[in-house]
Amino acid sequence: MPTEEEFKRQLNATPMNWEARLAFADWLDAQGDPRGPGYRALAHMRHHPAYFDRVQPLWVWMNGRWAPYYSFRGEEISRALLPDDWYDLIPRSQVPDGRTSECAIERTNFVDALDDAALAFAQLPAARRAELLATVAPE
Repeated sequence: MPTEEEFKRQLNATPMNWEARLAFADWLDAQGDPRGPGYRALAHMRHHPAYFDRVQPLWVWMNGRWAPYYSFRGEEISRALLPDDWYDLIPRSQVPDGRTSECAIERTNFVDALDDAALAFAQLPAARRAELLATVAPE
């Protein structure tokens, strides 16, 4: 049986592998981990953080407030958009001088960004989680 670290290595190596996220969600559910439903939602909704290559690589979640500034990046940014209520539950990043970032949620690791979004999803009311999942087109 795979370990969490093995799943995370696979997810970091293949960030757009939706099936791996679903398998990890199932594994997390079996462990009683609250991230399971969030990973499942991110996979079904095809959401993933956007990649920014700056001084250090960053994985960034956005909401509607920040997306217009990056609209030139097209679908990549639309996939990184989370509804405001979900986005607002993700802990803010610390910027190099120690202040809390006022804009996007930035992580240096893809799976850390997924973990943050998955845990934030778990904090949404059950009715809201169901509403978000109901917007997913059947495959």
